[in-house]
Amino acid sequence: MAKLTPIPTPPGTAWREFRVRYLPGLVFACVLGATAMIWRDYVGLATMVGEVETVRAVVSSSHAGHVVLLNAGHFQAVAAGEPLVQIVVADPKVLEAQLNLSKARIDLARMTVEPRLRKENNQINLEKLRMDWMGQRVELAIAKSQLIYFESEFARLERLFGVDANPSIAPKPDSQLASRAQYDVAIRDRDVTRAKISELTFLVNEMDAAMRTVDSDESKIEGGMPNSVRATIAVEERLLELIETQLAPVMLTSPIDGVISIVHRRQGENVMAGDPILTISQNRSERINAFLKQPLSGQPKVDQRIEVRARSADRPVGQGRIVAVGSQLEPILPQLLTLNLQGNRPVELGLPVVISIPDVLKDRLFPGEVVDLRPIHPP
Repeated sequence: MAKLTPIPTPPGTAWREFRVRYLPGLVFACVLGATAMIWRDYVGLATMVGEVETVRAVVSSSHAGHVVLLNAGHFQAVAAGEPLVQIVVADPKVLEAQLNLSKARIDLARMTVEPRLRKENNQINLEKLRMDWMGQRVELAIAKSQLIYFESEFARLERLFGVDANPSIAPKPDSQLASRAQYDVAIRDRDVTRAKISELTFLVNEMDAAMRTVDSDESKIEGGMPNSVRATIAVEERLLELIETQLAPVMLTSPIDGVISIVHRRQGENVMAGDPILTISQNRSERINAFLKQPLSGQPKVDQRIEVRARSADRPVGQGRIVAVGSQLEPILPQLLTLNLQGNRPVELGLPVVISIPDVLKDRLFPGEVVDLRPIHPP
């Protein structure tokens, strides 16, 4: 008897049988695997939590003064040692008044010295030259203090009149906040004062060189000079050196490489000693400040390997090492607590540890970012 040809199963029947017998189990296995993966990577509670260390530096002045130059803006990248802020530690008007007083006292000392030393021509010449030299130094210091004011006034009028203002191009009427006459006067005062400083500097240097070449008996001059006159000259020289030091603007530089995150003071403002002017944040960090939550699962040790996982969308992961371990439990940072633990709940304590950032994550983690951490136990 011939063998009958099997009747083929229709595709719809085969699919229905697969769907009824095998598909539920396959779907269950896939869902179970996906749930385990999601729970491990996204939902499971980490035994350690940490925050990438934020490094900030504050630029401040050690003396009270006036901000005359500010080369900084929000989120501007700066390098360590880059000049950012220029401060005048004394009011030019006050310095000018002190210099005028010093000049008057020098004139008084000159009138006191000349009659007493008239008997010896060398003494007269040397002391007159010294007094004239000090007087010219005072004039130079006064001119420098005036230049500070004239340059700041010129910068102010230049902004009001227009940065690109020049004699051949007139500014737009709607952008002009200062007149051409005011702008020209500011330029004149600045240039005249600069020329005066140049001439006085040359004169002071020449007189200083002449004093060094005077052939006289210093011990004889000092012996014939009254003690009061010598003391007056010494005091005025020290005072003049102090004022000359105060005339030099103080330049503040960036202590670290980073980005300017906060501008506390603007150009033209007065600051007190210690007032913050700029806050600079470092671009990248080298370590993570973490806490081992209670109950402690073990005693962390230095050089122990730690899995570091970022909370960004792609969840990058790397291995770091414990750099240091705290000696007592401390309050966990609020930003590291889950939402249900914040508010009026008691402060949660944890063991602080410092962890190095893995090389693969150094360019992917931002300072202040929260990361999940897990100890990697040796096999």
